[in-house]
Amino acid sequence: MSCRLKISQIITIFLTLQFSVDNVVLISTTAARNTNYTDFQALLSIQSQILIDPHGFLALWNQSLPFCLWKGVTCSTRRPRVVTLDLSGMEVSGTLSPYIGNLTFLKDLRLGNNSFHGKIPQEIGRLYRLQHISLYNNSFQGEIPTNLTQCSDLKEINFDKNFLEGKIPSEFSSLSNLQNLILSLNHFKGSIPSSLGNLSALRTLSLSFNGLEGNIPTEFAKLSNLESLQLSANILSVLDIGMNGLSGPIPMKMGNLKQLQRLDFSGNPLGSESTGLSFLDSLTNCTNLMILHLNGNNHRGILPRSVTNLSTELISLRLDGNYISGGIPESIGELTNLQGLYLSRNNFTGGIPPSIGGLSSLYVLEMQENMLDGVIPGSLGKCSRLSRLDLSHNRLTGVIPVKILGISSLIVLSIAHNQLSGHLPLEVGALTNLTSFDVSENNLSGELPYTLVSCLGLEFLSLNSNHFNGNIPESFGSLEGLQLLDLSSNDLSGAIPTSFAKILSLQYLNLSFNDLEGEVPRIGLYGNSSAFSIDGNNKLCGGIRSLQLPECKKEMPPREEVPFGIMMTLLTAGYLIFALLVHIFLLHYCTRDTSSQTTESSSDSPLGNHYRKLSYKELSQATDDFSPNNLIAMGRYSSVYKGILRYSEQKVAVKLLNLQQQGARKCFEAECEALRSTRHKNIVKIITSCSGTDFKGSEFKALVYELMSNGSLESWLHPISTDVQQKKSLKLIQRLNIAIDVASAIDYLHNCCEIRIIHRDIKPSNILLDHKLCSFGGLWLCEVSFSSS
Repeated sequence: MSCRLKISQIITIFLTLQFSVDNVVLISTTAARNTNYTDFQALLSIQSQILIDPHGFLALWNQSLPFCLWKGVTCSTRRPRVVTLDLSGMEVSGTLSPYIGNLTFLKDLRLGNNSFHGKIPQEIGRLYRLQHISLYNNSFQGEIPTNLTQCSDLKEINFDKNFLEGKIPSEFSSLSNLQNLILSLNHFKGSIPSSLGNLSALRTLSLSFNGLEGNIPTEFAKLSNLESLQLSANILSVLDIGMNGLSGPIPMKMGNLKQLQRLDFSGNPLGSESTGLSFLDSLTNCTNLMILHLNGNNHRGILPRSVTNLSTELISLRLDGNYISGGIPESIGELTNLQGLYLSRNNFTGGIPPSIGGLSSLYVLEMQENMLDGVIPGSLGKCSRLSRLDLSHNRLTGVIPVKILGISSLIVLSIAHNQLSGHLPLEVGALTNLTSFDVSENNLSGELPYTLVSCLGLEFLSLNSNHFNGNIPESFGSLEGLQLLDLSSNDLSGAIPTSFAKILSLQYLNLSFNDLEGEVPRIGLYGNSSAFSIDGNNKLCGGIRSLQLPECKKEMPPREEVPFGIMMTLLTAGYLIFALLVHIFLLHYCTRDTSSQTTESSSDSPLGNHYRKLSYKELSQATDDFSPNNLIAMGRYSSVYKGILRYSEQKVAVKLLNLQQQGARKCFEAECEALRSTRHKNIVKIITSCSGTDFKGSEFKALVYELMSNGSLESWLHPISTDVQQKKSLKLIQRLNIAIDVASAIDYLHNCCEIRIIHRDIKPSNILLDHKLCSFGGLWLCEVSFSSS
């Protein structure tokens, strides 16, 4: 038989092999797609359960990129399967989808520092390859899934700072590779499982701040690799180094524990007058030391310079509540990783070392209740992560450095009970995250900074016992979260702001011992004499009966001497206005426009269907959520905000009615009635009116006008330094033109409208100027009435 193959046979064999190879490739590709699809669908399910994503990280989880390139997702180098899911610190909120159990190749799950809530899914026990699971600083609830112990490769479990409850699973003892078990700051109860003593690889065991009770298991003596054991703040009855009655000096050989990471002797009467703090020298050998808490002891003497030679890993140093004297070492700034520095309630003297400005990771700095002097170093402004700064109850002098007012992360700032002088800088308004601000008991002066209204999160504001003067800004009433406001013992004058009555959260208001005058309001907070104090203001009157203040006398304001030149100007203007009115009356200046007499059709808008309809959302967007920065006027019944309509880019003035004020609805209806029949160049043009509900379901009413770019006549006749960049002034011809235009508008309202309108509130603040300035812009229709004659 011949061994040679015919060409047709070769072709047949080739096609057969090619078909087989194609099938193998097709099967392999399909299998890969199926496994990829499982991870892809699991990730999308996790994304769907996240309701809040403030930074938009997960918004990029879509098919425009392979899921292995998504933020927080890491895949294996050998196959496109997810091995790491890291969403830590993204500040997202939602629940954890049970489809997490489909990421079967997952080795590392990190969701710390978010706002996840609900239960930890049982399906997490299907992640057999899992080695690290970190869910710390969330709001997970319920018990720990017991089947988590099926993940036998686990090396780290970190559930710190959640709301987990129940008992600590004794089954954890089967996790022979576990090195870190962190369950502190939860609600676990019962006893500590003795079986945890079998975790021979364990290095860190943290169970502090729970409700655990009973004894510490003797089996823990077998944990030969244990480096950190944290059991404080439980109901345990055997060993707790912190908050005990241990006394005497701290051993000088503490430095022999070279692997020490945390040393906490707080709340014990430890200390020796003879040795002082010299034991700190030996601790410089502990190169892994991260926590050193010696607060609430009896340590005396000076703080040795060796404290700055401690481990560069040190993140928290607590020496507060001792009797340490002398100066703070100038080289304290060498502890570059320090996040918390607590030196309060000691006897430190001298100045604050400028080197502290080098602690760029510092979150908390407490130095209150010492005898520190000198100025506050501006270098503190470099500590850009500070959330709490307390320098109160010292002897500090000089002015408040503007640089520390640039630390936008500050939540608590207290520099009270010092000898600081000068003004409170306007830059304080940059502290938008501030909740507590205390500068009381200093020598500060000048006017209260109006920029404080930008600190919308303020809850406690203490400016008392200084030398502040001028009026209390009415705009302070926009600080809706205030709980305590203390402005007592200053030199403040003027009237008591009624806007404070609108702060529903305000629990106490102290305005005592100032030079306030006028009538005390009776509404809101002012209706409860125990909620506010006005003692030591001898010019006040009225208020609720329990205050026992004299009745307010309704007196005419005293007449001021008018200079001759101004008198002649006013007489000339008055004569011209009178002549113009007579001329207009005789010549029938205004004729009725019959087209304006047609009846408006009714609609949701009080003005009619032919006006543009705007929603509360559009008005809120236009005014930046009715921001105090956009407030341009405030009256008895309403507040006026400037804004820009998003779609048309039109500049507008939004007049928001205060419907809680009695008579506000009547004012709104009267103004709408007047606007239906008014068409005149010297009356502010109405864009539309709005009536409906806001985001909270509460009723709202608003009128939207064209914005007059040069403000009110009031701001030109009586300019305030904080309102303008430069001095305002009006020439005589400009004043005459304004007077003539006002007369023209009044004549129109009184004689030429379909329904005669009488304006009862003519004043400079209701006269607005347009961009030309030389001519009158418009007249607000505020308080009007109608006449049938």
